[in-house]
Amino acid sequence: RAREMNLTGRRIPAQEAYEMGLINRVVPKEELDAVVMDFAEQIVALPPMGVRATKLSMRVAMEGAGYSVRNHGGRAAGWYLPLTEDNKEAKRAFAENRPPVFKGR
Repeated sequence: RAREMNLTGRRIPAQEAYEMGLINRVVPKEELDAVVMDFAEQIVALPPMGVRATKLSMRVAMEGAGYSVRNHGGRAAGWYLPLTEDNKEAKRAFAENRPPVFKGR
């Protein structure tokens, strides 16, 4: 459906795009900024290296054979994440019953 839209230039209403599974949600225009900020805050609260590994994994999956995990030393799998300072911080924060403070290391 996305290809059809791209090839024909046909514009569709947001609700139809949602029903087709092309977008995650539809919100009123006046709520858009708040919804986007909430979404961004959720991502920013996560460990930066984990977010980076997740984004790379998704890119690898979407690109298929043209974007090999081998080209990135296995980074897409996130094999290194348990070895990071952020992982240790997450464990400490959990044990201390507090929110973690990630540094991207």
